[in-house]
Amino acid sequence: MHAITKEIITNHKKISLSESLEKIGVTGKSKDKAISYDNFSQKCHSSSTQIIRGATVKLFCDLINDISIIRSELLSEVDIDREKILREDKLGLIKLALDSYDKVNKAELSDTVVKLKKRELKKTENRNDFIPEIH
Repeated sequence: MHAITKEIITNHKKISLSESLEKIGVTGKSKDKAISYDNFSQKCHSSSTQIIRGATVKLFCDLINDISIIRSELLSEVDIDREKILREDKLGLIKLALDSYDKVNKAELSDTVVKLKKRELKKTENRNDFIPEIH
């Protein structure tokens, strides 16, 4: 009987992913890219999450700045049509800001779950399968 190693599990996952992609019609270079993205995600999850989180924070700050600009313009005298457009734009930007806030929170939750699962796996891998003999 062969010992199950991390390498065997990883190879099995790659084969399973490859077969699954083919079953849904993803082949050739598209399949290769999907597998590469999966490998990147497995190895660099925290880094990619940090990059996305940072970009989302910048987007959020830009949206808040744009909302402030619209608010300032609404305080000045504008015609009715312009006011309507500005208010619609402001509502749209507020929705985008709230959506980005929600996405950051969901990403944080997902990241925490992944870290906990990785920690559990490491504990399982590091555990000695020693079973004492009882006489």
